[in-house]
Amino acid sequence: MKNHILMLLTIVLKYSIKETPLKKQKRMLKMQKKILSIVAVITVLLTVISCSDAAFETAYQEDASSINKEQSIVSTAAMVELVKAYTSASSYHGSGGNTRSFIIKVKNAGFEKQVVIHHSINTLGPWVDLTADYVGPAETGYEIWALNDYRSFSYADEILGKEFVVKYVVNGQTYWDNNAGKNYSMGYLDGTYLNPNLNVLQAGASFYGVGTSPSTFYVNADVRNIGYNKTVKVVYSFDNWATTYTENLKFADFYQVGYSQFVESPNVHNIERWRKSITVPADVENLEYAIAYDVNGSTQWDNNYGNNYKMVKTQY
Repeated sequence: MKNHILMLLTIVLKYSIKETPLKKQKRMLKMQKKILSIVAVITVLLTVISCSDAAFETAYQEDASSINKEQSIVSTAAMVELVKAYTSASSYHGSGGNTRSFIIKVKNAGFEKQVVIHHSINTLGPWVDLTADYVGPAETGYEIWALNDYRSFSYADEILGKEFVVKYVVNGQTYWDNNAGKNYSMGYLDGTYLNPNLNVLQAGASFYGVGTSPSTFYVNADVRNIGYNKTVKVVYSFDNWATTYTENLKFADFYQVGYSQFVESPNVHNIERWRKSITVPADVENLEYAIAYDVNGSTQWDNNYGNNYKMVKTQY
């Protein structure tokens, strides 16, 4: 714009030298109108640019606000998450009930804390809080909490419903894992649900001996069905890992949870049950183990967050 103005001024000077006073006056009036028009255009352009800058700044601030919200969600998820949920129903001679168990991981942000499953009631009454208990450490800075709840079908107004969320209270703050706003939902005979970021988890084990006979180590594992060709193994040791043993677990197409109740494998959450009974020398009193899951060209481990699972023999 500066170049245009300079050019116009040059033309004005040129004509002011060569033209008569009358012609010069007319020419100057025309040039003045053109210059005023150009100045008006420049003013409009500057206004538009200023508005654009303001709009860009506002948009940037809105984006920053969105990022902060996402970071807030991430930090909440990092504070508490559901690791596993399990449901089963059983009945025998006309009586029975529903069992629900939960494993939760929380960030150890303070000594005083409360870990709760906030659960619906089947009768659509007020939701109830089921308090979890401390189990042990997870990875550095985190803890595992768990609870097991059994309710008889004889008391219909106390039977839990399908929906639940996880609540964690620490340092005066409350954090939630509500399945990204959708709430968790489990039927009465679903079996195992695993956190979407988790593909393998031990599902219980026993280690017992009878008299002087060899002992029995019985182990279960749940894995997500993410590939047809897979191997699930238990790796264990009797001597603090100086010597290790490996056994392949066997796929269970169903498993019994009650007198006449069974869970199919894979279940409604695409989780499979694998298991194995292993004979152990009678003089072994302690063992440690971990679960390995080979699938899709990689091996995934459940080694109890680096602590391994430890068992002491029960003698009968």
